[in-house]
Amino acid sequence: MANVLQVKNPATGTLIQGVRLHTEEDIRQALRNGHEGFKKWRKVHAHERSRLLQQWSDLIKEQ
Repeated sequence: MANVLQVKNPATGTLIQGVRLHTEEDIRQALRNGHEGFKKWRKVHAHERSRLLQQWSDLIKEQ
């Protein structure tokens, strides 16, 4: 089972949430994935990126 950091409210001691602790390899893989994704994203024209970000923002606001 993965290690979990219990995040508590320092004023009350109430548990807020458990956060999974990642291994060094998890972090390295996330960085590789981000780098590969950026290689594709940077080729997208700025107007298209703007349109997509606005669309994603609208979807989040609907939640």
